Amino acid sequence: MTVKVDKQFLLRFYILIREAERSLHSALSSDWSELRRGYPPEKIEYFRKAIQDFLGEAPLESVDPRQSEAYANRLAAAEPNPLRVIFRSWRWTRACTYSFGVEVRYVASFLRQIAGVLSRETPPPRETLIALRMQMSAVERIIQFRCCAIDDQPSTRMIWSVQDRAWREKHGLPMNYTAAAAKNRTESQPVPASAPSRTSSG
Repeated sequence: MTVKVDKQFLLRFYILIREAERSLHSALSSDWSELRRGYPPEKIEYFRKAIQDFLGEAPLESVDPRQSEAYANRLAAAEPNPLRVIFRSWRWTRACTYSFGVEVRYVASFLRQIAGVLSRETPPPRETLIALRMQMSAVERIIQFRCCAIDDQPSTRMIWSVQDRAWREKHGLPMNYTAAAAKNRTESQPVPASAPSRTSSG
């Protein structure tokens, strides 16, 4: 099975994946609410649609899930042909699409799982979060294997987590989510009545 993916779409898809991987990594040392603010429902929906667009019309029913995962694992650990690396820029400028194989079933299934995790109100256990981040890195390597020039593109050189200050500044969001949330909570609370003063009787 061969799935041809448009070059410019693949670039945008890769950026989404890398941003999610870095955000999961940052979530290991920051409050989960900071990640959730970076993934509102409309962004989760966009992520899910991108996964479906990546698959296109691929006949997934003909692919064994275990075969797809095993093949994906091999690609994640493989090194591309040296000639593909040497001529990667030449290929990028001339290619309109890049080809993927049976690994797409595993990639899509796993990324749908990630979309579910990013939309959770509470984080998964730390060990699960670490494992998911590592699997995200493996998906990145699969795309790098299929498209050796993708990390050479200017838009892939500065990809932050959604918790990063630079990402927040770029999107016009508060620099300190925790402090902003605490301030909003304080401002929304009614001012408590003053306690009656005690006077001593003569």
